Amino acid sequence: MSAPPNAGRRVVAQISMTMDGRVTGPGGPADMEVIAGYAVSDAAHERSAEALAAATTALLGRLNYEGFYGYWPPVALDETADPRDRNIARWLDDVEKVVFSTTMTDAPWSNSRIADRGPVEEVRELRGTEGGDILVVNSVSIIRQLLAGGQIDRLLIDLVPEVAGGGTALFEDGTPHSSWSLTGAVTADDGALLLTYDR
Repeated sequence: MSAPPNAGRRVVAQISMTMDGRVTGPGGPADMEVIAGYAVSDAAHERSAEALAAATTALLGRLNYEGFYGYWPPVALDETADPRDRNIARWLDDVEKVVFSTTMTDAPWSNSRIADRGPVEEVRELRGTEGGDILVVNSVSIIRQLLAGGQIDRLLIDLVPEVAGGGTALFEDGTPHSSWSLTGAVTADDGALLLTYDR
């Protein structure tokens, strides 16, 4: 049975996924080749811009935090970069970033902090604070935990026209049952389906 709607701020999870349900390729957590090329379409940029504009908190796992920190800050300062990418970079610089890690002792990126509790408990606390959406940015382990705890209100799934043949799956056996409504669907020029599901 699905969990009742949650009060307070909306929690939105954004993820790219292949037709066989993989969020990475068979080469491991850093193997993003099978989906990365689909993030640059006009439709994908528009979707990201909408999600970012509504969000004032980003939830990140360690791998994404470190990867984003190594890539995005220079983009914000690069006058030759795509203006849409610079907007993403500036948003990431400015937004409140909550990082979930058991190994990190320092979060050097501006406006970052390391959570001292799990994602479900953190989100329950954040829902009672002022702000916009709480956005989970492509962090599979966090999305899984929030799904299990009934704490995701909207799923943004970019379904790319690829079969990875291996890699990390978003939905594992044992994920609790939940029901969703398809509230948006856009077909990008590259064949990706940008799907919006609301709880």
